[in-house]
Amino acid sequence: MNKNNNPLVTVGIPVFNGEKFIKRRLDSILNQTYDNFEIIISDNASTDDTSKICRNIINDKENIHYHLQKKNIGYISNFNYLIKNASGKYFVMAGVDDLWDPTFLEKNVKILEVNKNIVGSVGDVKMFGHSGNPPKTSKLILKLKKIIRKQNVDILEKHVMSSKGDYNKKVDRYLRFNQGSFCYGLFRTNLVQKNIIPGPLAAWDLVFILNILKFGDLHVMDEVLFHKFSKGLSGTSGIIDQYKRNEIPFYDLIIPNFSFFKWSFMNLGFLFCLRNIDWFILLAIYAEYAILKEIISSKYK
Repeated sequence: MNKNNNPLVTVGIPVFNGEKFIKRRLDSILNQTYDNFEIIISDNASTDDTSKICRNIINDKENIHYHLQKKNIGYISNFNYLIKNASGKYFVMAGVDDLWDPTFLEKNVKILEVNKNIVGSVGDVKMFGHSGNPPKTSKLILKLKKIIRKQNVDILEKHVMSSKGDYNKKVDRYLRFNQGSFCYGLFRTNLVQKNIIPGPLAAWDLVFILNILKFGDLHVMDEVLFHKFSKGLSGTSGIIDQYKRNEIPFYDLIIPNFSFFKWSFMNLGFLFCLRNIDWFILLAIYAEYAILKEIISSKYK
């Protein structure tokens, strides 16, 4: 595509110790069919060779900007740093261990250019990195999901979901969808910069989506453009590790996901929390079980 006729896209890459992934990730972006973009890499004080690899790659590329944080500021603050420093009309967060199809930017920009009511766009998501085929959900669990989450099973087995219409219905439905992968979609920068979510906070990625829905709708194209690493950021650590990295507050260890409930009450209101109180209770029970399981397993290592 002709750079002169297309709006600038800012691609933000938050990274910490990403030496195994950063070159492949940058190749995935640099090989896009859409060529009017800048890349901002925020290195969260990596202790491996991430800095060396980045500097070697960007040596002769004017559209890649590398910033090394003086100390680890946590992944939420690192995300926010990139959002605040974006200058393009559109912004997308690129997980260092994820990959895009070559037309990811081109097709998502087209959606946002012609649909002013849409605040964010993404293609369907396919997971990779499993040691074998990913486990299939049993029919019983699928039925329970359908009842508890009040949505079709076909939607619940996906990682991103389109959302349009009445705001209250959008946030209720996305809350129960309970997937945060859309935070890696393409968004309108001016609206994302109004959507800064401070941490520490449980379910930060889901909160990001719930909050940005007040600015417009979310669109998912019916084709896989985004390949998400199954052992990425959310799949490599437990709740206790998240606390140690200052990603969730201490009281979330005592009352799991309380920071998420508190944010929802303060920002989405009493009626939202009341309508979905069963879901918040379920999240707390599930998280409490995960904490106990983590403590027990650590004793037998």
